[in-house]
Amino acid sequence: MQHGKREKRTEGGVLPWLWLPTAVTVQELALHLYAFGGEGRFLYVLLFSLAFGGMGDVLCALCSGRGRRAAAGILTVLGTLWLGARDRCCSSGGRPWAA
Repeated sequence: MQHGKREKRTEGGVLPWLWLPTAVTVQELALHLYAFGGEGRFLYVLLFSLAFGGMGDVLCALCSGRGRRAAAGILTVLGTLWLGARDRCCSSGGRPWAA
């Protein structure tokens, strides 16, 4: 490397692509276990969450570098808020704002 020049850091590997599908899968499984206990169809939960996380990765791929990480963080926060609202709805018997 020449003096005064920086090497361009390349982001590669599979790990950044696994973040959203993994985060959505863990959140969906936690909500499903909370709402329905050990009963239920976990295969559908896994398939939905992996597909939804994959679509989020495709949206994040439109950005590059730090933008991709920021987009993944924003989608993770929005997904957490969405699942939190679903959790509130499921635990109140379908009436989201009931006490």
